[in-house]
Amino acid sequence: MGERETWRSGYPLTIPDALLQSEAMQRACTTRNFREIFRLVNRRTGSSHAVIASAVGKMTSARVSDIIRGVRGIRGEQVIERVADGFGIPGKMLGLPLALGRVPPKVPQKGIPPRLRNTRL
Repeated sequence: MGERETWRSGYPLTIPDALLQSEAMQRACTTRNFREIFRLVNRRTGSSHAVIASAVGKMTSARVSDIIRGVRGIRGEQVIERVADGFGIPGKMLGLPLALGRVPPKVPQKGIPPRLRNTRL
């Protein structure tokens, strides 16, 4: 795990730096294309819809599926913040205002595969 990834490791589903820094993810975040963000996380990390829903919180796997298929979208600022927190995406990448002192949420790791779990030291 790289230094930056270690810094972000307190989030429920920390996506790899390689994915976060990829052109596709950068473009999706800049345009707030959550369909593409969710699709990239699903395909490149192997995370199931249930794991993604758990990481974001207050979301079902059916909604994740709808977002990936383009049936539903994400608009609310609070939901966007939960996506950023759930995946460890810096808020700046999604155009969120800088929140000083913001810390990763304490989310139960239940339902998240061991290889994707993050532990706090």
